[in-house]
Amino acid sequence: MDFEEDETDKFYVGTEDYNLYQGNLHSTSGHHIDTALKSHHAPITKCHMHPGLSQSEKNIEMSDLMLSSSMDWTVKLWYPKVSQEPLKTFESSQEYVYDVQWSPTHPSVFSSVDGDGYIDVWDINKDSEGPLVRKAIDDKPRPIHCVKWARDGKRLATGDTNGQVSIW
Repeated sequence: MDFEEDETDKFYVGTEDYNLYQGNLHSTSGHHIDTALKSHHAPITKCHMHPGLSQSEKNIEMSDLMLSSSMDWTVKLWYPKVSQEPLKTFESSQEYVYDVQWSPTHPSVFSSVDGDGYIDVWDINKDSEGPLVRKAIDDKPRPIHCVKWARDGKRLATGDTNGQVSIW
């Protein structure tokens, strides 16, 4: 689940029925779910709205972009204000993609982690077909379940199934 920057009512949530839903906390119609975004072929593990205004470029349109990760081995880029179909599908994993997060400082960079123990760093301005970096956690890979950027965008923290936290 994630909210757009500076938004307190509209949210997006990924579900086990393979869909992303846009909802409103304070709906006047009584229906809190407005839109279903359908494209994944397995449960959605994470959705993350672009930080947009918090970045140095201060690009308000960027804050409308969203990433989703799924057990269908993909990450999808969405622009829900314009289309209910994804703009792009990113595929580098051969396992579930458990988490995805935009960089807090660079508008075209994001990271994802998967069940094979890899962390991928993508820059869609440079290459949208493959990650710039794909690195295994160590010689005996284990699933990585979460990723978080440092506020300065220079480091990443990951958490794996053994409870180990790694700083990259």
